[in-house]
Amino acid sequence: MRNSMRAIAGWVLLAAVASLPLPAAAQQLSPDWTLCVQGDLNKITPQDAIRGCTNVIGKETPNNRAIAYTNRGFAYERLKNYDQALNDHTEAIRQNPSLALAYYNRGVVFGLRRQFDRALTDYNQAIRLDSKHARAYNNRGSLRYDGGDFSAAVADFDDAIRADPKFVLAHVNRGRANFALANYDEAIADHTAAIRIDPNYVAAYSARADAHDRKGNTALGAADRAVIARLDPANPAGKTQALQQQPPAPVRTRNVEPKTAEEFNDRCWDRATKGTQFSAALEDCNEALRLKPYDANTLDSRGFVYLKLNEFSNAIADYDAALKLEPNKAHSLYGRGIAKLRLGETEQGRADIAAAKAVDPKVADEFAGFGIK
Repeated sequence: MRNSMRAIAGWVLLAAVASLPLPAAAQQLSPDWTLCVQGDLNKITPQDAIRGCTNVIGKETPNNRAIAYTNRGFAYERLKNYDQALNDHTEAIRQNPSLALAYYNRGVVFGLRRQFDRALTDYNQAIRLDSKHARAYNNRGSLRYDGGDFSAAVADFDDAIRADPKFVLAHVNRGRANFALANYDEAIADHTAAIRIDPNYVAAYSARADAHDRKGNTALGAADRAVIARLDPANPAGKTQALQQQPPAPVRTRNVEPKTAEEFNDRCWDRATKGTQFSAALEDCNEALRLKPYDANTLDSRGFVYLKLNEFSNAIADYDAALKLEPNKAHSLYGRGIAKLRLGETEQGRADIAAAKAVDPKVADEFAGFGIK
């Protein structure tokens, strides 16, 4: 399902991705270390990074071996090989139990595997080892937000911003958490800070417009949406597009390579609903979940892709995960119901479909438009 700003408690926040450390005393990196560090992800392939890290692992001190292992783990993560990524991050911790980045990177992978309790444990340890680890605070705040503890989430985003005042994701995430707490002035201030850091950050304008609207300042909300119209050529009217009965979100430009989780999810959804690029759609959804692991919308999108691919067990698993985050998501209930019917689980499938229609009477028509009945 296309990303949108949902009923406020349903927002899922942006999670930061893995961090890559440098080896100790590295004035000039060797060719293998240059590959292992992966300083330019556009030029260094995961395979080259794995080769470089593997070559240095047997030649280094334990502390530098730990760095090589966690960097290789990130390369495996880029290949979506999460089992091997976990193995490498765990070995990095064994080599150097004080390496905060290894705990943080492993926490990211646990999140991708939906093992949220274990992700939280690793973020806690990363913070204990490095009290200025902005990304760990941000990701822990996202987990707490997803659990409905908005005040604790704000506190974590506060710490992330103190550690890195220009960390734009933390400003946006704190703004959304403040919105959930009905702290609209604080939310506006947070999104304004994000816009100062990145004046082209469309999501910050959209979220700030919602906060202005909630305060009754519709003129200011309209002004933000006018900026969205200028920044987003796919949205010339300056209005955010919304699913039925849901708060608005921008439609992403389709001729630009996506960069954010929301943009990857949007392209995943577009490709899946057009019905011709399911493999590419699946790759986009996987990348969106790598960037933002706990997103009910993207889990719903990937569930839909699996449904179209007739991989019904995988579809049910993703819809289950989405519904754990948003129990009344009509689209996920209906999709899970269809998948269960296809697997012969007639009673459970009909129950899910009935529950979906109770939430959104038009959900069956939407699926029918996509060729699913």
